[in-house]
Amino acid sequence: MEKVVGKDAAACRDIVAPVNELVDAAHKSGVTVIWIAARYGVEQIPANMRAKQLHLSDAICCADKSWGADFFGVSPADGEKIFFKHTYSAFIGTGLADYLADHEIRTLAFAGVQTNVCVENSVRDAFCRGFYCVVAEDCVASHTQALHDATLQNVRFLYGDVINRESIIRHWSDGVSR
Repeated sequence: MEKVVGKDAAACRDIVAPVNELVDAAHKSGVTVIWIAARYGVEQIPANMRAKQLHLSDAICCADKSWGADFFGVSPADGEKIFFKHTYSAFIGTGLADYLADHEIRTLAFAGVQTNVCVENSVRDAFCRGFYCVVAEDCVASHTQALHDATLQNVRFLYGDVINRESIIRHWSDGVSR
């Protein structure tokens, strides 16, 4: 975000340790961890997204084999599923919904960046597909605090629950197996 649109991404870096704590707790509790990776090369994204992105900057965010495409401070464990997305939602063109259905997963806990873009689009799409959505409020971040806060308020109002990671971890340790 800093290189592409000139926004301070410090808040996004600050959630690395909390996200890792949540992932570690999921592993210990037997909860399935699924990773979503953005690939936003000019040839991969929809034309409308490309036009908006190029209006903001000539730099490409999350292009294949670039620094932006790498996981930052977090990494999938061996064998964990990774879906690659080419738009803001984790559900569009990825096969994620089918994977979740095949594995009988009905509740999703979200962590990551940008709260008001990728997280919000993915939560909305999950909700519209019938999934129960939980956003780990201390494991999501955005470059703009006001937009981050607005998304969390909207999720609380319409799309799911917004709770801290300790509450999620406590729930998992009480015997949730997926």
